Amino acid sequence: MQALPQDQHKDIISQFAKLKFRSGDSERERTLCENLVATFRKKRDLYNMFLDMKIKYGCEDDGKEGVRALFKRALAEKASTRQAKALFKKWLGFEKSEGDEKSVENVTRKAKEICEAKEGE
Repeated sequence: MQALPQDQHKDIISQFAKLKFRSGDSERERTLCENLVATFRKKRDLYNMFLDMKIKYGCEDDGKEGVRALFKRALAEKASTRQAKALFKKWLGFEKSEGDEKSVENVTRKAKEICEAKEGE
């Protein structure tokens, strides 16, 4: 890492995290992603990558609730309307495939609440 320029660190660490997750080392991947998200707060693509990995490969420890908690965390961060809309669309797709009717309604209600709050600003 010391031989690489600083601007390439995020890309290399995220690729390493993806490889770790594919190999089944979800705890190591989660730690790498958590550190990336904490270090590069303004990079919304990291949340998307982290969410995609958790949805695609699953997570034995926390399952669906872990994915839902990550969606909530990603939306709690300051995001533009467009970014929030993309996250809600991804979350709604996840709930339609993995969740039940109540969870789908919950996501749509939260989306409306956030849209109304953004319009009020």
